[in-house]
Amino acid sequence: MFPAILKSLRKQKRVTQIQLAKSLGVSPGNVGDWETGKSYPSYQALIALSDFFEISADILLGIREKEEMPSAGGFLAEREAELIAMMRRLDDRDRNDLFDLASLKYMRTCKDESAS
Repeated sequence: MFPAILKSLRKQKRVTQIQLAKSLGVSPGNVGDWETGKSYPSYQALIALSDFFEISADILLGIREKEEMPSAGGFLAEREAELIAMMRRLDDRDRNDLFDLASLKYMRTCKDESAS
């Protein structure tokens, strides 16, 4: 299952095995072996793959579907998970700006709801 998931994610992102290997700091042969099931990534490589594809290791391992990203109150919707993934790529200043904007929108919504 892992080999097929990895290959699918790599193709979706439109990167070659060589490009992926370079991003992860492993040899292209490692990536090829992972995609054919000849070997599996180390714990560190699995973390790097999760970071590269911006997904949970659970998804890479086939334990959980992409839409089933866990949250404190159950599961996140796909757009919520996408927003979190985007925020993680921002620097601290941009992340704080985005949080402030979301807080402002939230406060306006709460105010509008209480006025109704």
